[in-house]
Amino acid sequence: MLNGLLVAYLALPAFIVTLGALTYLRGTAYALTDGQPLIAEGELGFRLLGNGNIAAIPSPVVVMVLTYLAVWFILERTTFGRHIYAVGGNVEAARLAGIKVRRVLLKVYLLAGLTAGLAGVMFAARVESGQPRAGEGYESARSPRSSSAAPRCSAGGAGSTARSWGRSSSVSSATAWS
Repeated sequence: MLNGLLVAYLALPAFIVTLGALTYLRGTAYALTDGQPLIAEGELGFRLLGNGNIAAIPSPVVVMVLTYLAVWFILERTTFGRHIYAVGGNVEAARLAGIKVRRVLLKVYLLAGLTAGLAGVMFAARVESGQPRAGEGYESARSPRSSSAAPRCSAGGAGSTARSWGRSSSVSSATAWS
């Protein structure tokens, strides 16, 4: 939520805010754990979330499909989804159309944080521990489709799914990096 507030209401660059949050949160993780992994103990269903099966389908796959369907529904079937596309396409035009751009940006950052948190929980359940160094180095990894040395985290952003000549969709967003 803090990232969304900084980007939407203080108009700070999203890339800088994201890297700042990465640095702050990574440092917090190291400080709280002394750089050591936290091992999950007990049988509270945590292990099943990362390594279990639901009707012979791995539970992470089920969570992924459910998450994708929820995001698809939001983007394709709600007014909020249309507002997301409008803000991603042209912020000024969306504002002139009466869309509360700051509110949409804040909600998008909240949803992004929610899905990132879900991914973190799924990863921790999969490896049955909390790894303070997990994901280290991904912020500078190259995209498989990129012909430049641009970092992966700078490849996205509002309107980045419009690779199909002005027509973006949740399907093109989900398959953009596959």
